[in-house]
Amino acid sequence: MLHPDDRQRVLKACESPSPPACPYEQEERHRAANGNIAVFLARGVPLRDWQETVVRWYGTNTDIEDRKQAENRLRLY
Repeated sequence: MLHPDDRQRVLKACESPSPPACPYEQEERHRAANGNIAVFLARGVPLRDWQETVVRWYGTNTDIEDRKQAENRLRLY
């Protein structure tokens, strides 16, 4: 689902060294349900065990393509 041009940047967010494995929020391009590429707002939060080791990531992806298109139209005026 993730656009190939965004792959490295997205992986860096999950492996960020400062602070280690911190929550993140960023815009990413994904293939939407209709098959088109769309912009999503991705948010991720690590789940840690008692030793502060990340054991799992939880996150959401919200389709913001309509908002991005509206912002681009406003920039034209």
